[in-house]
Amino acid sequence: MSVPEIGDPYSWVPEVFSEHVHLSSIKLGAVARLNGRVVLVNEAHRFFRVEAAFPGGTLRECFKF
Repeated sequence: MSVPEIGDPYSWVPEVFSEHVHLSSIKLGAVARLNGRVVLVNEAHRFFRVEAAFPGGTLRECFKF
């Protein structure tokens, strides 16, 4: 994977939305895949942060490259 740039689109399925996690207090509806944007790139530690809004709020998640 190449180094992403701030503002690049990114799509992923968060672990919290998977079938293996049962959240009785949160109603996520049909949301399974999030589409967000890269908001931070840390080249020194080789990770980037993605932020996406969904009906329950905003989710931020980091990924290695």
